Amino acid sequence: MAVVEQVVGIEDGKVTAREGTLIAMMGTQAAVLRRQIDHGVLLGSVSSTLDEHTVLLKEHSAQLAGLQAGQEKLQAGQDGLRTDVGQLQAGQDSLRTDVGQLQAGQDSLRTDVGQLQAGQDNLRTDVGQLQAGQERLQANIVELQAETRGLRSDSQRIIQMITDLATGEFPKK
Repeated sequence: MAVVEQVVGIEDGKVTAREGTLIAMMGTQAAVLRRQIDHGVLLGSVSSTLDEHTVLLKEHSAQLAGLQAGQEKLQAGQDGLRTDVGQLQAGQDSLRTDVGQLQAGQDSLRTDVGQLQAGQDNLRTDVGQLQAGQERLQANIVELQAETRGLRSDSQRIIQMITDLATGEFPKK
């Protein structure tokens, strides 16, 4: 306040300064007051902006918390996917093993089919040989039957001769 009194020229409660100085001083004071008002308005605006930014900061903090929760869920999902991929790979390995076993079984079946075909060929050969043997056997039976008929005929002649000898009757020549 002492500075204002010196500039304005106040002594013993009376203004000693000239009118122009006083007007200039009042203009300066008015400018200072306007600046203070502007600063007050600006400060109010800054305070309002700060309040708005605080609200935005709280909203962003909430969103960030939501994002962090989402990130944790994504991480859990990613872990689940890794587990699923591991299980799929294990299943794929199991399928490969099964395919290998099926191929080995298929090869074994091909071998068995080949052996069955060879056995079938052997059976056909055996059947052919049996049929040929049966035909020979039938021919032998026919021969034996013929020989048996011949032997019967011979036996009957011999019996007739013995009967003739025993009865004393001899055939005439």
